[in-house]
Amino acid sequence: IPNSLPMDIFKPAANPADVRRILGMNPVKPVILVAAHSLAYEIKGMRYLLEALQKLKQKGGVSFNLVAFGKAVRTELPADTLYLGPVQDERLLNLYYNAADVFVQSSLWESFGFVYAEALAAGTPCVAFKTAGCPEIVRDGLTGFTARYKDSADLAACVERVLKMTPDGQARMRIACRETAERDYDVKVQANRYGKLFEELLSQRKR
Repeated sequence: IPNSLPMDIFKPAANPADVRRILGMNPVKPVILVAAHSLAYEIKGMRYLLEALQKLKQKGGVSFNLVAFGKAVRTELPADTLYLGPVQDERLLNLYYNAADVFVQSSLWESFGFVYAEALAAGTPCVAFKTAGCPEIVRDGLTGFTARYKDSADLAACVERVLKMTPDGQARMRIACRETAERDYDVKVQANRYGKLFEELLSQRKR
């Protein structure tokens, strides 16, 4: 039974471009949102993320704004990053998910990645490594793309795939992200599943 999150807080905005304007961002330039943890947290794989972003910048025709939140040290991030630091306000965090074209996390292990689920609930496609519990949330080709484990070049390629999707393709993926979150990660869904589980256990005990 997956964990859940509040769907009334993490939810899609009507127009991501308007959200960018509210946040003082370029409404047209693509936005990559990352959860940036310190390089000291090896399990978060940040060095692979930084390598992937560098490869994207070196590639012609790939232009983007980078926004990061989390516990990274400012100097660990590219100089042009909009670094938010730890974001405690969930409604503000939801706005940044909505402002993003893609959410990227390079964790080397996740039993359940809340940040991926939050992004999906906001309708934002994700990119992750194909490891542990990540592919259960980031469903390749449906809610984003999964890259080969510890392969920064493939991670960059997956991000590029999202950024270069047609508007219709992006819209379909955003809808699929929200529908997946509502079906699998809503608090009510989780409660119902636990209720059924407890009923089964009680019925077995009475036998």
